[in-house]
Amino acid sequence: MMVQERSRGSVQVGSRVPIATGQGAQFQYQSVGMTIECRPIGRDGSVSLDLHVDVEGLLKPEEAGLSAAERNPVFRTNIFRSEAVIPLGKPTVVGAMDDVASNRRYEIEVTATKVR
Repeated sequence: MMVQERSRGSVQVGSRVPIATGQGAQFQYQSVGMTIECRPIGRDGSVSLDLHVDVEGLLKPEEAGLSAAERNPVFRTNIFRSEAVIPLGKPTVVGAMDDVASNRRYEIEVTATKVR
């Protein structure tokens, strides 16, 4: 993602999942996926980064501790907020999130590059 200094940038990747809400063809849709928002501010040799990462997911019944007969969906939300100073040109891990329900670990790595 390329973002101009002091501007906000965002990327959203995901799907809309249909959830049955009643008999027949009655559905409500829930968004799942990842949203990344950032705002960079340049410094001498580094970038101050205001970063927001949201991960929305739908668990399988067995991951949520439910039997296959239980049809109610379980949604999982992981939210990461940070202000970090990133050196120019060096990949930097600014945070990590553990999803205890699925044993997944999300690492957030940023590389700041000055574009002329």
